[in-house]
Amino acid sequence: MQVLQEHSPATRAVAQEKRREPLNTLDEFRQFTAVVKVPVLANITEFGKTPLFTVSELASVRVGLVLHAFCCVSGNEQSR
Repeated sequence: MQVLQEHSPATRAVAQEKRREPLNTLDEFRQFTAVVKVPVLANITEFGKTPLFTVSELASVRVGLVLHAFCCVSGNEQSR
């Protein structure tokens, strides 16, 4: 949270509120990254509510970090 504390109260408020809900579309990620202006991490797991987007798809909407569960990345990314 140190990085987040270095930003405006509005940025912190948006990030704090939205981190409670999953982002379900790439457009939602695009809107979120446009507002917060801080590095965004997508936690992608097979049991989560966020679809299994590829790293390339998330990078295209300015997500800076992606955590994939091991079982999600065991195959070729392009096969999904």
